[in-house]
Amino acid sequence: MLKAYIDLVCRAGKTFQYTDGAPQGLLSGKIAFIAVASGGTEVESDWDLMTPYLRHVLGFIGITDVHIIDVSGSKREPEEVINHAIAQVDRLLDK
Repeated sequence: MLKAYIDLVCRAGKTFQYTDGAPQGLLSGKIAFIAVASGGTEVESDWDLMTPYLRHVLGFIGITDVHIIDVSGSKREPEEVINHAIAQVDRLLDK
């Protein structure tokens, strides 16, 4: 499902264009916030394949200011997950 969505977003002439035979993202200056629930794989660890992939795809369309919010909770209580996510957002807002 995610790959199908990415295919809908990455459109030549809309979100990227070819300049001198190389792709150029058209969405520069945008910010992306991604909430990731990994289901057990620590976000941004060596085992996390999704986060670098999403950063790559977003960079391809010109979005390089990407913020990851870890909302994984398979090993924590729901309230702890929520508090952890809120703390991450608060840190981002303080920047």
